[in-house]
Amino acid sequence: MRPPSRCRGLPRAGRRSRVSRFGAACVQGCQKPEERQRRFKALQNGSRCIAVRRVRLYARSLASSQSRSGRESLAMARLNERLFQLTRDGVCRFALRSGRILAANAGWARLVEFADAPERLVGETVDRLMPPVEGPPLRERLAGNREPPSFEYRFRTPAGWDRRVTVHGTVTHDRRARGKTVEAIFVPAGVQDGADANRSHAREAWLNGLVEHASEAFTIHDERGCLLEANGRACALLGHAGEELVGRDLRDLIAGSHEETVANLWRQARAAGPVTVDVYLQRKDGTRRPVELRASVLEAGGQARLLCLLRDASGPRRQEEEIRRLRAELERKTAERSEQLASASQELQHELAARQRAEAAWREQSGFLSVLLETVPVPIFFKDAEGRYVGCNRAFEQFMGMPRERIVGKTAHEIAPETLADAYDRADRELLASGEAQRYESQVSAARGALRDVVFHKAVFRRGDGARGGLVGAILDVTERNQAEREIRALNERLRERALELETANRELQTFSYSVSHDLRTPLRTIVGFAEALEEDLAAVPAGAVRDHLGRIRAAARRMDELIEDLLKLARVLRAELHREPVDLSSLAGAVAEELRQAWPDREVDVAIAPGMRCEGDARLLRIVMENLLGNAWKFTAGRSPARIEVGWEQVGGAKAYFVRDNGTGFDMTQVRRLFVPFQRLHPADEYPGHGIGLATVQRILARHGGKAWAEGRPGAGATFFFVLAG
Repeated sequence: MRPPSRCRGLPRAGRRSRVSRFGAACVQGCQKPEERQRRFKALQNGSRCIAVRRVRLYARSLASSQSRSGRESLAMARLNERLFQLTRDGVCRFALRSGRILAANAGWARLVEFADAPERLVGETVDRLMPPVEGPPLRERLAGNREPPSFEYRFRTPAGWDRRVTVHGTVTHDRRARGKTVEAIFVPAGVQDGADANRSHAREAWLNGLVEHASEAFTIHDERGCLLEANGRACALLGHAGEELVGRDLRDLIAGSHEETVANLWRQARAAGPVTVDVYLQRKDGTRRPVELRASVLEAGGQARLLCLLRDASGPRRQEEEIRRLRAELERKTAERSEQLASASQELQHELAARQRAEAAWREQSGFLSVLLETVPVPIFFKDAEGRYVGCNRAFEQFMGMPRERIVGKTAHEIAPETLADAYDRADRELLASGEAQRYESQVSAARGALRDVVFHKAVFRRGDGARGGLVGAILDVTERNQAEREIRALNERLRERALELETANRELQTFSYSVSHDLRTPLRTIVGFAEALEEDLAAVPAGAVRDHLGRIRAAARRMDELIEDLLKLARVLRAELHREPVDLSSLAGAVAEELRQAWPDREVDVAIAPGMRCEGDARLLRIVMENLLGNAWKFTAGRSPARIEVGWEQVGGAKAYFVRDNGTGFDMTQVRRLFVPFQRLHPADEYPGHGIGLATVQRILARHGGKAWAEGRPGAGATFFFVLAG
């Protein structure tokens, strides 16, 4: 292998090459591997295009010396090994005696068509992989040279291709290999001299320019698919630099390809000529680019190559995809439209069937309404928007006393008196203008010229387009009703007069009863006074029948005085003026109960009064009500222990009913009507004293308030007295 230092100072040749100082790069190092193509003049005045790759170095000097430290020797060894692997030319190290390969780089593997598996070269023999086309084998030519030889060598590859290389070899003694070894560099192009070299350079430059400026992207591959050459268009299409693509397998560049991809391209191109397929290229950035690949087989010098022309299909592919999308969208919309049409047809059939059913139902309903209209006893008529009769029922004919033929097509002025017709027309115009239902009372000249009192009920009907088509009217004959109302009004007037007369009589009776009651007390006092005087005169007379009679006279007089007092109270209740105001019944009942306790201090009675009972009424009269109801409860619980009285309220029939409940003697509900009748008693006077006027007074007071009283009870289980007030 030629040391890198020998490349220093070599002049640059060719348009595309740029020279950098390789040795300086090795000493200084770089951040990452980087390749550039360079063209140098060879020692024999020829030129070669080689690939120079700068690598990160671990040593500071290229020169080696026995006196250097072990670190520098190690760095130098690593450098040599790295240069061995990265050089583009083929480098191979093999045993001279056996020809067995000890090491080989990727360039030599591509040269002998082992690019896909360079690791398999170790152990193979040079004679098998590089047999000579003519002349002695390679090992013989190397064995007879003591100096590093340099010569051209033609060999045949395992695939049968003839290749010509320039061999630069060095024979050394390797203890580990137990014999001589050869380290050789194989350059694929031979050295030319003079005019031939210049013509070759010109032709190469012209071809390079043609390739680089070609409008089509293309790549060249061997039979295994290994990429040998790619122009700038292809590099841009794949997103790789040119040196990155050389040696790449075609299968790595075609997305989704497999083992048979390259074989199929070779087979089809050889059998039928150029073949065109649509594929996706796998770009360096990971994206895929659709292309049209046209593959052709080129044969020259006994070798065959696969030429792949690549045409970017992104635009056409997008157009095709858009066409496919539009076609799919059209098919989808066509299918949707077909479904819609089918659905619409089905809906139309359903609608037609529904319409037929509706028409049948309408005919049925129309017949029903026609029969109903003809049989209903109410006169009904129809008018158009101009006021002409367009129809009527049989009841209208009978009511008007004329056939339908004389009514239809006529106006109100033609069948009714002028004054009535004018009123009808005004009402019809108002109805058609407002559109609201109409009801009013009027008169109709009916059959035989009788003038009947009627109530018209009219409404507007509309046509199919929504416009007002006319009106429909019904006539209610209220002649008899009006006559009855007049008679009722007359009767009410007579009743009102009688009520006034009765009220006057009641007032006079009340005044009379009050006067009588008041006047009766004078002679009664006289009788009591004479009875007391006789009793004093007979004080010295022994007790006998006379004294007994006098006692009875005085008792009867007292009872009559009490009755007269009760009558006067009842009269005062009826005559007193009513003053309504808010009344606290709870406080009122509590005050009455306290008075009863003071009147009978020896009685123990449990009185429970609900708080917050308020109402509207006359406080003085309502106190009389509570005095009578609580007094009766107090009286009729005399034989109970413990005696309980409850005052409260509850909802009865939606009204607020107040009650006084006790656990006293009770009563038989069959006698309940007698409770509120004056001077009617349900218990003996010797057991429960009284005159039977208290509950009657309660009922009169409640009646003046617009309310009423009622009672519930059972013998021996107590009684409950309810009362309600108006409002």
